Amino acid sequence: MVEADTFSRIADIYDLIVGDNSRYYESILSSIAGRYPGLGEAVVADVGGGTGLFAFHACGRVKSVLLVDPSGAMLRAARKKLAGHDNVRIMRGGLPGCGLAGDSVDVATVIGAFQYLKREELPAALLDIYGCLKPGGLAFIDLVNFFALIRRYACPGVRVLAGGGLRVVEASRHDIRPFREEWAHTYYFTVEDVESGEVEEFESRHVLKMISPNEMRLLLERAGFSGIEVLPQADVEEEKAVKMWCLA
Repeated sequence: MVEADTFSRIADIYDLIVGDNSRYYESILSSIAGRYPGLGEAVVADVGGGTGLFAFHACGRVKSVLLVDPSGAMLRAARKKLAGHDNVRIMRGGLPGCGLAGDSVDVATVIGAFQYLKREELPAALLDIYGCLKPGGLAFIDLVNFFALIRRYACPGVRVLAGGGLRVVEASRHDIRPFREEWAHTYYFTVEDVESGEVEEFESRHVLKMISPNEMRLLLERAGFSGIEVLPQADVEEEKAVKMWCLA
């Protein structure tokens, strides 16, 4: 399981870092609705849901959302964002070991989380997802498109971001390791509180595993899933991911 500390330092600026992914989340929800006609009455589990970005979009279109994440700091940010949304339940858990009861949800989403797992954890993590779904339930998983990442982050970069009363300078270093099938990236942040002038500097390191759609398909089949669809993202703005749908 990815260490919760991986995201603890960046929880307060995470939404600012990732930017506005509304279009991507809405496309996921529209695709779910096309595959699961009863979406309005569905219980949806977003596993590895972080600060609740997807849950925020989903909660208005489904019966209820279970947001699961291993990081207490990310979940605190999610509680602020989702305050007042009574159909959202927030709980701490990871993969494997998400803590969801068997046959308890209609749709499960895992967005941008599987690459953080160790390879040996993948079978158990997928069994967790399969086990929490009701018979006939639907799972959505996205995988990072490493070819797009290599193109986008071939050179170190610097970004200046602003929002929520903060000014953030983000410098990054990326290390593609094809023979080890992983992508390591380190971010160096300078965060300034615009009102107080206080400045904090820290770094955050992440290592993502390269998982091919074919490898994931095989693991999904072994976990018991059927009706597996693999949909590469063609849109330039959404090239970061490969979509995978599967049925319990």
